[in-house]
Amino acid sequence: MAIIDVIEHPNERADEIVRRVPEVGSGEFKLGSQLIVRESQEAVFDRDG
Repeated sequence: MAIIDVIEHPNERADEIVRRVPEVGSGEFKLGSQLIVRESQEAVFDRDG
């Protein structure tokens, strides 16, 4: 399966708690997308909420 989109947030700010990806729009990821989460980060997925 080919990687369609790469999703990452390389900037780490000490005062940032949550970041929405993408910042605007439906927020649906395409099948085959890759999420990069660094050691100092956590990923949270929320659906219909």
